[in-house]
Amino acid sequence: MTTPAASATAEPAQAAAGALQPIATVRSYDDLRRAVANHCDRVGMSRMELDAEAGLTDGHSAKLLSARARKKLGIVTLGRVMAAAGLVLIVAIDPDAPHRDLNASKLVSRSRRYDRTKHWRRDRKSSAWGKRMAALRALKLSGPQRSQIARNAALARHRRRAAPAGPAAD
Repeated sequence: MTTPAASATAEPAQAAAGALQPIATVRSYDDLRRAVANHCDRVGMSRMELDAEAGLTDGHSAKLLSARARKKLGIVTLGRVMAAAGLVLIVAIDPDAPHRDLNASKLVSRSRRYDRTKHWRRDRKSSAWGKRMAALRALKLSGPQRSQIARNAALARHRRRAAPAGPAAD
């Protein structure tokens, strides 16, 4: 095992001896998958060897790199497969892409860009907000507590119907 200081001095020597060689241009996940598979085929690394090097279960890389893949390279397997195949991922600006001004001061927030009205869940003055909050409060109550509240509301409605409409005129 090398120390961090030793590896830091060894890296420039390795980079000078074997500069990075681009092997494919990748613009999608499928392009990445095919580039890794093609590289393994080119260097003569079988899928079983790739599984052993990457520490994957037997047959897993075949499911990852086949033409009709049944598995996807995930957060763990991507790094393992790339390291086992001796590949690195470099992100670069695409010269063919349309030019974008990346000045952050000129960017407009998404809410102002689309000029949407407030969603009902965010508008606390709407009746929908009150109904939603009442339902959430009710979920915190036990069954007997909800029954008692419903009983009291029914009694109040009954009393209002039974009460006279207004004061009698003399």
